[in-house]
Amino acid sequence: LSALCAQKFLQQSLRAAEFLDSSAMHASTTFLPDCTHPFPQLRTTAAQHDQNGLTFVLLEVGGSSAVHDAELCEVFLERLTDADIIVDGTMSYEASHLGKLWKLREGVPSALRRAFGGVYKYDLSFPVAEMYDIVQEMRGYCRHHASQFRADALQGKAPLEEPIPYVTGFGHVGDGNVHLNIALPTYSRDVGVMLDDIVYNAAIRRGGSISAEHGVGICKALRMDDIHSPEVLRSMHALKAALDPKGILNPGKVLC
Repeated sequence: LSALCAQKFLQQSLRAAEFLDSSAMHASTTFLPDCTHPFPQLRTTAAQHDQNGLTFVLLEVGGSSAVHDAELCEVFLERLTDADIIVDGTMSYEASHLGKLWKLREGVPSALRRAFGGVYKYDLSFPVAEMYDIVQEMRGYCRHHASQFRADALQGKAPLEEPIPYVTGFGHVGDGNVHLNIALPTYSRDVGVMLDDIVYNAAIRRGGSISAEHGVGICKALRMDDIHSPEVLRSMHALKAALDPKGILNPGKVLC
């Protein structure tokens, strides 16, 4: 909600609107060196971070006047606090401090790789108001079907006190792009295939896209029939044939 308010209030000054859930924040501040929680009073234990419902939003502004940007952000932060939309907030006026805040968001994948043996990553998009629902659904699925992952949890690399599977959500609020990451102690191709089917089917059922900023590529090309009608696919193939009659541009990508 705070990010949606930012789009309206900050308008042209808004350069980035990112979010990370409590599990992602826990990963960065626990598994990465030199990453400290910006709100120590909101720091969670391993047992709490995937249940407290906290979401952290990172906004960056950059208009024509730094003084005006600072004043605008101060008013915006004050209004959000007065309206009880946010629990707490902080502002950064220095590049070094801003870099530390960005590390919390951009460091999530690295944090998960450091702590776990296998991380299954999904690049999805939904309407902004619904973008986090898929994370909650998959977290619920993993809790309900935890026994499917028990054998995997007995070996490999993972902090013993963390829930298995470890499910996080983070991404770009502005375009509804959510990165769903599911971490396990070891990587298994069979588990990956199983999770792919569950996640992609859930995304399609929810009216979302199974591909966002990272594109369709090769692996998702086999699922194009699930997300596009035969008419749309015929049009895509016709355009491909017209622009690339010899099939030499990105062969095997998007269209099989």
